[in-house]
Amino acid sequence: MLQENKKKYLSVLIFVTLGFIWGSSFILMKRSMYSTSGDLLLRPQEVALFRLIIAMLALSPTVFLHWKRIPKKSWKYLFVVGIFGNGIPAFLFAFGQTEVSSSLAGILNATVPLFTLILGTVFYSIKSSIWNKIGVVLGFIGVSTIIIGGHLDLQYNRIIYPGMIILATLFYAISVNTVKRYLTDLRSIDITSFAIFTVGLPSLIYLLFSTIPARIIEYPELKTGLMYTAILALASTAFALILYNWLIKMSTALFASSVTYLIPLVAVMWGVLDGEILAFLQLIGGFILLIGVYLVYKRN
Repeated sequence: MLQENKKKYLSVLIFVTLGFIWGSSFILMKRSMYSTSGDLLLRPQEVALFRLIIAMLALSPTVFLHWKRIPKKSWKYLFVVGIFGNGIPAFLFAFGQTEVSSSLAGILNATVPLFTLILGTVFYSIKSSIWNKIGVVLGFIGVSTIIIGGHLDLQYNRIIYPGMIILATLFYAISVNTVKRYLTDLRSIDITSFAIFTVGLPSLIYLLFSTIPARIIEYPELKTGLMYTAILALASTAFALILYNWLIKMSTALFASSVTYLIPLVAVMWGVLDGEILAFLQLIGGFILLIGVYLVYKRN
């Protein structure tokens, strides 16, 4: 009984830690690009490149030690996960956050389960209940309320930035469904390590032949942005992945996936501390979105 209680408390501790790490990733992205005074540090594409490269280097021991246990048939799916689960979203989130607050980015990130269910139902024959479908509808009502609540005109030059973040969550959903359908026989840390390797290596090659290193050497203040990017890559990818796998083994996949509800709350907390302001209608939209996510997870 005592052992079970310890396991329960440890599960809750890991759950809260994960929510804090992943919820903090949006403010870290913002600080990678802008100083507290609003000066530009790293460009969005530089943040994305360094994030992929640092994460790849951190997980490279797994790649070099265990590459033989990856079946040849799995590589094409790992490439899909690398592109849609890591590569493209890293750039979309960075560019999106040039105009979208870290609070709002954290809230919009909660659309991942909605897209996961939609794609799973349409393309992977995953069964869904009426509650799941209602959840998807509520989720998109919430997203629409968030965008309209921010007084964003429905014009290309204004809607494109939250659109980038929503597109990134759609790509995350493609990655999730690919893993569920084709990569369940691999360990989670192997999937992540090898998927990031497929996009991190090209990013490293590009970086070495670019002018980015010279720019960072020329402007020492950019190293502050690089430091935040390193924390983002190491904490949100490598360390959080280990904790997430541990949590799934210790509790259940459903409990672990519920961290989706905590991430927006942490993101909003950091945004408020950083002086960001969310309109009341945006908060209502976020609440509706989270109800939708809850219903998406609901089982008959």
